[in-house]
Amino acid sequence: MTLIDQRILLPAPIQVVWQILSDHKELPAWRTDVRSVSVLSTNTAGPGARRRISLKKRTKDIIEEIRVWYEGVGYEYHIIEGSIYKSFSSRIRLQATPDGTVVQWTIDFESKGFLARLFGNRRQRRTLEKLTADSLRQLHRYILTKGARLDDRYRDKTRIKEGPDASHRAEYGAKLIAQAEHKEAKPEAPADGAASQASSSGPVIEEPPIRIDDTPSVPRVGPPSFLADALDSQEVSPPDSDEDTRPTQPVADPTGSPSQAGKSEPAAIPSAGNATPSPAEDAGSGTLDSIADPTEPRRPAVDQIATTPAGTSPPSESTGDLPPPTDKRDTGQISIWDVFGVQRPNDELTDIIEGLKTEESEAIATAPEDTPSASTEGLSVQQKEVPDSQKEQQSALMAWLTANEPPLPASASESIRTLARPPRKPEPGLRKQQAQKNLHLRRPKRNPPSPSDDDHKQ
Repeated sequence: MTLIDQRILLPAPIQVVWQILSDHKELPAWRTDVRSVSVLSTNTAGPGARRRISLKKRTKDIIEEIRVWYEGVGYEYHIIEGSIYKSFSSRIRLQATPDGTVVQWTIDFESKGFLARLFGNRRQRRTLEKLTADSLRQLHRYILTKGARLDDRYRDKTRIKEGPDASHRAEYGAKLIAQAEHKEAKPEAPADGAASQASSSGPVIEEPPIRIDDTPSVPRVGPPSFLADALDSQEVSPPDSDEDTRPTQPVADPTGSPSQAGKSEPAAIPSAGNATPSPAEDAGSGTLDSIADPTEPRRPAVDQIATTPAGTSPPSESTGDLPPPTDKRDTGQISIWDVFGVQRPNDELTDIIEGLKTEESEAIATAPEDTPSASTEGLSVQQKEVPDSQKEQQSALMAWLTANEPPLPASASESIRTLARPPRKPEPGLRKQQAQKNLHLRRPKRNPPSPSDDDHKQ
């Protein structure tokens, strides 16, 4: 990276110089290499602003973008398109002095190509140094044409003043301490005379007293008037009689089967003193004839259950035409024919099955040891001794099967053997092939005999 730093002192206030440098349209007036400028972004000031610059000595335009912007102090920009440099960034900075404004223009660039970087960008450096110097001189002339001048007030404001001595610093410290003590002291309530004096000295603002609850009270809003009128206008019809509002007891279905009525659990019966007859009973309805008297107990008392002897059951009520209950016994005592309801076979079939079992057991007992039994035929295989002739045949067969090229039979003629098995040379291995190839490459070529050798031989 190569750095170029140029400065100039302009006899004008910093506000005037900043107004010219921050305006993009004023750029052709003081830069010697710019022909025209057009702003590409909506914001003309601040980071992100872009401008297109047409140069005098080049046909291709360049686009610059503002990176940093300090209002009234300076800004920084870099070229994002159309540059002949690998990287290019520039900074313009202002500094106010009693004699005017110092403008500092700094350029940091890097050229393209290895040779340009190797020799220190000498050519581009000389070009940019001349460009910045000429542009700053043109800026000085342009500001003089504006007629901006420095006044004594501006010089006093920007002049560097001498620091206070020991006595001035002591007075300044005592002043600060007195101001702090005055703020900490609580002000007393002024008398009438003091109040009149304060009012004469200046306006006094009277603040209202502070209340504990300064929240305004919100009145309660009642229901609208039309709602009450609508409720009053509704007519509610009273019940026909008080009997309709009394609870009634459930009535059993008279059409129910007697078996279901006998199996269902009876409901709890209230005592005789608390029992209240229902309106249906007072009316003498005929449907209540089938309902038992609520005063009669339906369950046996505890004493009666305790005195009942074991093995006997109390006489049950008649259940009507119900089938007799099924005798529940152990399944080990019932045969399979009774369980599935299948007709029991005859005794002759049982005798036949037992006879077959006896014959099978006798055949197993009398069978020789070398013959496998019928029952174990599918479970175990017994090996038999093979004769020597069969062993030779098996070994020849295995050799023929395991061989890469099975041998031809002995009865085959010589022509068949030649056609079936053409003689082949053994193929060399990979290492041998590589060795032969290397030997072939290294083998020297034979030189043709020269004519002098032929004459010598003759």
